[in-house]
Amino acid sequence: MALQLTLSCDLDKSQTGPTLIHSTGVEHYKIPPEVIRTLQENFSNDRLSDHAEGVLCEDAPQRVLDVLRRNGFSLQKQTTGDQKALWTLVQSGGGGSHDGGHQPVPPPAPQPTPSDENEGDAGGEENNEEGGGEGEGEGEEEEEEKEE
Repeated sequence: MALQLTLSCDLDKSQTGPTLIHSTGVEHYKIPPEVIRTLQENFSNDRLSDHAEGVLCEDAPQRVLDVLRRNGFSLQKQTTGDQKALWTLVQSGGGGSHDGGHQPVPPPAPQPTPSDENEGDAGGEENNEEGGGEGEGEGEEEEEEKEE
């Protein structure tokens, strides 16, 4: 299920804020902890406060929109009315850490450093090459013996 957020702001403060962020269609406008964490990582705590309908951010809506877009949300619609500007954002994939939707992908495992076993393999390849050379050398020695 997709997570949906609504941002709202008074029309006359749409360039400066504050911006109200709340979950759409969720009882008591609860915002998931991962969204609150995202807001806290991008805005100082003195810019964020609890509100009866969600979280109030003292920044302009455009800045809040930019932060949420960088964190997996996309703008679904923008409307104005009743002296308010509203933005509806959607995050697909559920957005919760329980489904792994936003877990970082682990980096690939480092290549193993050569161990004694690997060095032995590499040495074996060299020995094969040298072995061919030794065989030729032995053949030459035999030829030298025949000449004597």
